[in-house]
Amino acid sequence: MKKLLSTLIGFFILINSYSQIHKSASQFMQDSILNKYIKDSSGYFINQLGNELAVYILSDSKTKEGFLLRGLQKMNLNNYNEALKDFNQSLIIDPKYSEGYYNQGIAKIKLNDNNGASSSFTKAIECNPNFDKAYYNRGTIKIKGQDYKEAAEDFQKAIEINPNFFEAYMNLGYAKGFLKNYLDSRVFFNKAIILNAKSPEAYYNLGNAEAYLGNYNIAIQNYSLAISLKSNFSAAFLNRAVVEMKLKYYISANKDYNKAIELDAILPDGYLNRAKLKIETGNYLNAIFDLDKAISLNPNISNAYMLRGFARLQINQKELGCKDFNTTTLLDNDNEEAKKYIELYCK
Repeated sequence: MKKLLSTLIGFFILINSYSQIHKSASQFMQDSILNKYIKDSSGYFINQLGNELAVYILSDSKTKEGFLLRGLQKMNLNNYNEALKDFNQSLIIDPKYSEGYYNQGIAKIKLNDNNGASSSFTKAIECNPNFDKAYYNRGTIKIKGQDYKEAAEDFQKAIEINPNFFEAYMNLGYAKGFLKNYLDSRVFFNKAIILNAKSPEAYYNLGNAEAYLGNYNIAIQNYSLAISLKSNFSAAFLNRAVVEMKLKYYISANKDYNKAIELDAILPDGYLNRAKLKIETGNYLNAIFDLDKAISLNPNISNAYMLRGFARLQINQKELGCKDFNTTTLLDNDNEEAKKYIELYCK
């Protein structure tokens, strides 16, 4: 069997949260113009509810700021449909209101309308070409649609406007990674670390970039830094094990696979990659146990059947091995290695 290649899991971590201008009504009131508006208007009253400053807007509000503020409070209450109505109303009053389009986009994301959200962020950018968060959010949506090239352009623009935008550097590195531009990916993850040296995800992503560049020892150092900041980081343990396997550090790789599985017992890749280690070291029976578990968690991993078939051949379970090779070809008709084993052993 050709050399087994353990695979990195999780690839790069996307900073999946969307950037919002104002996360609560109390934060929103720090805006000087709106704060003055609230003080001057008889249409508002303020009520303290625990630690959260709740702002209620009465029905006679007729301003774009009033509708926006009420919509934000509804967002805080997870009432996204009603919030969207208020943001829409703010845009009827002022069709060039960039904050209205931006928060309209946030509400649409919450309502699982990513295409509509992207259009809203585009409108926000048209009204305010320096709206860094709108570029960032539109880029994040494009990544989810696997449009990595255009996503990278949006993140780059966000960084040009705001050179200290940590999340934009992270997601730009992510997009560059999926474009297989690992050198650029490494640059952007390093810049993210300069901005936030305590982000385990940043070190993890940098570790992945270094691994794909073949810099395995540097990758291990970065995974270790990620783990030092986040002791339950199962993906970092798993990918460190993958890289350790490439360097034939089998003892430490096995230890890391065990830890990754301890932290995340339902991750098929943990069992699959640990099985590859066991096959490489001749421990076929235990490899089969791991592959049984991987398949029970995800019955559609063709490589798991391929590996189990190979391991079964090594312990003279030819009939079961051939069954696995046949299943491999059913799931992946392009698997020439499985076809070769069928031709050699199963005719």
